[in-house]
Amino acid sequence: MALPKLVSLAEACRALSCSRWQFYSSPACFPAPIKVGGRIKFREDELVAKIAELQAQTAENR
Repeated sequence: MALPKLVSLAEACRALSCSRWQFYSSPACFPAPIKVGGRIKFREDELVAKIAELQAQTAENR
């Protein structure tokens, strides 16, 4: 079984169009973080799912 691809906090912020500050103030906007060598990482598949969830919420609010 292949390990899931991990993305950095900076990559996640770009993908979600938000800042690092938002990660610390509103962590619910991000998938569950994973600490790897003292750095914050996210599973790419969970990030894609979170983006889809946020887009669906935005569509409902329109």
